[in-house]
Amino acid sequence: MTKRSGGCGIYAIWVTKAGVERPYVGSSVQLEIRRKQHFTALALGKHYNYKLHRAWKRFGPSSFRFEVLFCCEPSERFLLEELTIRLLDSFHNGYNLTPNVTQGVRHGLELSEARRRNMAAAARKRYEDDEERNKTSQSLKEFWANAENREEILAVCRTPEYRTLARERTTNNWKDSEIRRRRTDGLNKAMTDESRNRRSVAATGKGKSESHRAAISSAKKRLYANSSEREKVRERSLQPETHAKLSDKSLRAWQNPEYRDHLVESRREQWTRPGFKERVGRKIKEALAALNADQERASRRSKSITEGKKRAWVELKADPERYARFVAAQRRAQTSVWEYRKQKIVTC
Repeated sequence: MTKRSGGCGIYAIWVTKAGVERPYVGSSVQLEIRRKQHFTALALGKHYNYKLHRAWKRFGPSSFRFEVLFCCEPSERFLLEELTIRLLDSFHNGYNLTPNVTQGVRHGLELSEARRRNMAAAARKRYEDDEERNKTSQSLKEFWANAENREEILAVCRTPEYRTLARERTTNNWKDSEIRRRRTDGLNKAMTDESRNRRSVAATGKGKSESHRAAISSAKKRLYANSSEREKVRERSLQPETHAKLSDKSLRAWQNPEYRDHLVESRREQWTRPGFKERVGRKIKEALAALNADQERASRRSKSITEGKKRAWVELKADPERYARFVAAQRRAQTSVWEYRKQKIVTC
């Protein structure tokens, strides 16, 4: 396997069969990540391309070679990928399943409604098969349990380029109302009571690490520092529908005795975790220190205002002419107030 990194471009996976190499042609905006995805799926026996899957089982990993053919702009990659498939004839004499580009659907290319329905039905059928679902789950668990595989994937995910790409892709997808609706509906269907209970049991006792907490806190601070994002959150929180939804959800959860018992047990277990009491104590001390600092600032401000008034009064008395004008103005104001009150009394 030839290992070459790069940005966006066209690649080929060459499979040697009886001394003859035949290609599979693809494109990606992250070539190195795509290489790892291909060979990981092949090693797990979960590759979507049945031709490559059969060749891997028959000829072995040593017969596979990954090569970056050329780099290109992201906006050009689907057209160039299709031209390369035709140039190398990888559909008829290679391992491409179609002469047309199908992965471009995620990036704006359209599929027919019939093709979409067939793909959705096939995915649902695979997921409804308990044996197939358990097999996939077990394969992923075994793969993730390997420290070398885990570190290799995490190393790529931690790179700034990958983070930027993932953030932009997620943001752009979420702005599309149709994609947002489909994902929300899918999550609502998938999150049954059974799946929620499984996640709850799996997460019980697994507190977040300090680095994870710091990363979450930093992300929230960055989001809240953006005035436009802060205003969006504020507007959503003030909507009556949001209040009603949160209130109804909290009420239904609290009326469930199992939820209350689980909440109590989780709180008790939380206090037994090492370092939790220290963190809570530290936060309370920080809050008290901030409160004391605010009180001291308010006290200094009040003293400053009082001293300023005293100085102004002394300066006013030191100037007889100004003091006389001040007293005359005070008397005129009092007289006006009394005249107004007399008129109101007479009117009543």
